[in-house]
Amino acid sequence: MQDAALRIPTGQFRRKYPRRNFRREVGVLLLGNYVVSTAIEIGEGGLSLTSKTAVAVDLDLVLSFQIPSGGFVSVRGEIKTCRQNPEKTGYILGFAFRNLVFERKREIRSYVSAQGF
Repeated sequence: MQDAALRIPTGQFRRKYPRRNFRREVGVLLLGNYVVSTAIEIGEGGLSLTSKTAVAVDLDLVLSFQIPSGGFVSVRGEIKTCRQNPEKTGYILGFAFRNLVFERKREIRSYVSAQGF
């Protein structure tokens, strides 16, 4: 039986990797349409970004962005969460990377662990 302290309440999740603020433009290819969005946070497992409209959870898309002091990333993944932003003017999407190249993952790890915010 699982210890009660380890249970996660329904609708919540624990991140596998730490994240860092990442206010940068991100290219989004979704259902054949390309738009530019703004990233909010990034970690080895994914990133959060803004959206003007709600997007279905589990939807596949491709993101492209530049890692500071690192390489250009174009990665496929899926939307894990979609929630309205605090101002109620749009949405915040949680995106999980799928098959991110190891070198890019290492560059993201270095960015996240760097001290200069």
